[in-house]
Amino acid sequence: MTTLLAPDRVRELLAKYAPPIRNTPPPVSALKQPKIKRNPRSSLTLDDVRVIRERAAAGERHLSIAFDYGLSSQTVSRIAKGTRWIAAPGPISTRNEVGNYHGNRRFKREQVEQIRLLVASGITIEEAAKQFQCSTTTISDIIRGKSYKDAGGPIRNKADALLARSGKCFT
Repeated sequence: MTTLLAPDRVRELLAKYAPPIRNTPPPVSALKQPKIKRNPRSSLTLDDVRVIRERAAAGERHLSIAFDYGLSSQTVSRIAKGTRWIAAPGPISTRNEVGNYHGNRRFKREQVEQIRLLVASGITIEEAAKQFQCSTTTISDIIRGKSYKDAGGPIRNKADALLARSGKCFT
């Protein structure tokens, strides 16, 4: 059987054991800046994140930034895009916008067009690879349109490749 307590006794128990109810707003300092929850296992500071974002926005490769901080390039990419350390300072990278340097691509559109035009004019793939400091496979993929499909310039097809091997001109 349950017994009802007198209202005075209920108030007395509430005052003794329940926390006080406050209708006051939070302090102004709590509203000014978002709180940044730092991962306790992370070795990065807010200054590190700012520098990473500035370097990525300047066009530096994520792999080289990651090497300097002992991170993966994927982590650097997430920091640069603003999906990690959201409230941290620094510019958010615009590398994936149309017309800008794309992700982990090594060459810009103008460079790809230049490579395609050079090979079309008669320079060998090996010479182009030395000039642009990359592998012959990379140059071959570029001129065949296997990579950088969205960039301009003449794309070599199989018939053109056979003509080039036989010593006839490439058009």
